[in-house]
Amino acid sequence: MKNVYSKHPAVVERRLRNTCLLVPVMASFEELDSLYSLNETAQFIWHKACDGLDKQAIALQLAETFGVPIEEARADAQSVLSELCEMKLLTTVCEVSV
Repeated sequence: MKNVYSKHPAVVERRLRNTCLLVPVMASFEELDSLYSLNETAQFIWHKACDGLDKQAIALQLAETFGVPIEEARADAQSVLSELCEMKLLTTVCEVSV
């Protein structure tokens, strides 16, 4: 089974210069807890996850795009996806059988 991800509905993405910021939308400014700034690799993984790709497909594209070994790409994808889910920026929307 493969996890497919989706952007949490209470998160907006903003670009500031060349930085990708993820902002959890809150009812009031006082509730705003954090802003998340993504590096280039995390930004790539974020966008691919939001496009509905599973972890394996993200890792394959990461390896191809950045010219890194597939093992490193898998580890990076796993780490970033886990962190984004833990911070409730991404959600798992379904598991797809292959």
